Amino acid sequence: MLQLLDDKEELLIEKQIFSNVSIRYDYLYPKSYKLKIILDSNANGKWDTGSYLKHIQPEKVFYYPQEINIRSNWEVDFIWNLDLGN
Repeated sequence: MLQLLDDKEELLIEKQIFSNVSIRYDYLYPKSYKLKIILDSNANGKWDTGSYLKHIQPEKVFYYPQEINIRSNWEVDFIWNLDLGN
């Protein structure tokens, strides 16, 4: 799951992604945003915390390493390569 968050980490947009894709967000207000990816390993559409008693780890979460600053009438392009490691 890819989440677009505002600077206070409030969820603005969430998309399910399953492969390498190009994503476009149109008409964003000029301010700072964050991107977050949740590896939804059980495909239930939400982040699971795991279970200590059942020895289940929480689902992995990745943040884009820097905030994305949007200006009026500007476009910002970038590539996010994730090292998902094991």
